[in-house]
Amino acid sequence: RAPHARERAMKIKCGQCGEVFADIARAKSHGATTGHDSFEAANDDDATATATAHATNATPVDVDAAPDAVKEDATTRDEASTLKEPSVREDLLQELTELMGFGRNKAVRALYYSKADSAERAIDWIERHEDDADVNEPLLVEDEGLKAREVKTVSKMTPEEAKAKADELRRNAAAKKAERLLEEKEMERLREQERIRSGKELLEAKKLEDELSLKRNAEQRAAEKAEMDRARAAIRVKIDEDRRERRRKLGLPEELSPEEMEEERQREEARAQAAQEEIARKAAA
Repeated sequence: RAPHARERAMKIKCGQCGEVFADIARAKSHGATTGHDSFEAANDDDATATATAHATNATPVDVDAAPDAVKEDATTRDEASTLKEPSVREDLLQELTELMGFGRNKAVRALYYSKADSAERAIDWIERHEDDADVNEPLLVEDEGLKAREVKTVSKMTPEEAKAKADELRRNAAAKKAERLLEEKEMERLREQERIRSGKELLEAKKLEDELSLKRNAEQRAAEKAEMDRARAAIRVKIDEDRRERRRKLGLPEELSPEEMEEERQREEARAQAAQEEIARKAAA
């Protein structure tokens, strides 16, 4: 049968509700209305074909091509799942990246493609492929034991030149590392000096604050004592005036006799003692 005749006779069946449609346009309308998106090609006796299509896809369903597409997708997924970074010698990789400063992707490519058993051979490969567009891209190969491939290369450097180049890179890396260590040591020394200076300033500020606090407390105590002395003096003056007034009313001399003065002194001491005891009692309570 001709292809156009087969397309006219082909019917579409919804894989979710089972409804059969005479053409793709009606199947698309059904999908837009119901949200169903799984359709199968069906013939007149409702035999299920192997191809599926989305209702929103404008391309007609081709029952012959669908199985190949499914197989192709599965093959692509299988191939992608087998791609991994190749295994290379870790000691050489560490030497190229940490000591010599090359990027990991570039170092992996150099060790893998040159089948390098020394840093010199890897450096030789890097020298010849430095301008490659993908030299810094991750390298993924098929998982077949991840063995390095045999690649015949023509070195632009003699073994002596490669070794000299590696030695130069090592010296440069060592010099940079030593310089970095010196910078870090100097920064640590400066930070320690700053910590010492800040500590001294903090101690001096605390000492000054303590001295000011002691001075304020002493001044406050002195002011309180002066106020108490003034209050006592005023009380004594008042007592003397009251005493003179009483003696005048009694017709006695205003000034006390020595015996009376002694008695008055004893009474004042007794009152002072009683006042101190009262203060102590309140403080204890």
